[in-house]
Amino acid sequence: IFACIGACLIFGIVMAYFLSRKNYMPLSRLIEIFTGKDEFKFNNNDNEFNFIENSIKLVMDKAERNGKIIDIQKEALKKNFLSRLAKGNISQSISMDDIFSTYGINFKGDSFIFMLFCIEDLGELESTNIEENDAEEKDIELARFVIDNILSELLENKFDNCIFEVDQLGACIVNTDSKKVNVEKIKDELMDVVTRLKDVLNTHFNIVFTITISDVHHTINGIPAAYQECLEAMEYRMVLGNDSIINYSDIHVPKNEVYTDVYPIETQQQLINSLRAGDFDNAI
Repeated sequence: IFACIGACLIFGIVMAYFLSRKNYMPLSRLIEIFTGKDEFKFNNNDNEFNFIENSIKLVMDKAERNGKIIDIQKEALKKNFLSRLAKGNISQSISMDDIFSTYGINFKGDSFIFMLFCIEDLGELESTNIEENDAEEKDIELARFVIDNILSELLENKFDNCIFEVDQLGACIVNTDSKKVNVEKIKDELMDVVTRLKDVLNTHFNIVFTITISDVHHTINGIPAAYQECLEAMEYRMVLGNDSIINYSDIHVPKNEVYTDVYPIETQQQLINSLRAGDFDNAI
């Protein structure tokens, strides 16, 4: 009996040792992986599971911080790409589809409309603290943030869009499918969105800004032309005044139209004199 008990104890001790060693080895390897980094230090008196738990939390927090940094950089690169796209400064060596996929841009339709926003008055968002040197820049940034978010919400479920900044002006590329919807209907819907945007900003923030809208272009290559149309329309702020919605189609004169017979030289001279004198009401 004593011999059997002794044999069982010896066998049990040996098996306990080998089984414990077998199950501890993966735990030990995990600890070695973490202790190989400078920021992880393991004390032999510490609980291995607590050490691994804390180490995993540190790794996850670091990965989350790095992910946020990458997202910020990616968003900055995306806006820079859209700015260069508006100006037509895109290299043809890289596929546009690959670039769009990289930045998460999804243009499903074949028609594009460009919009520019010029903030004239910050309204209630203007800071009262004039001691800060960068107060005005922060106010403008806040106003653009408000405009971008409201515009994005109004365009949601209606148009695919990309909102960004180009040459210190707010910009938006609106994409839709003209095959499914009439072009005039598209422009009417977009005008309704822009009107609602102005009403919300004027009512709640007293923000005064001018919006210019390009004609509809049916390829991505037409985006630079649409941007130039918005810049050209933006020049009409001098005549039409701030806080306006200016459609390029309203101010564009087709080349095949001649106004020589419609406007006599006397009327043209009156217009020139009015502009020179700064009498914009009479000029209009």
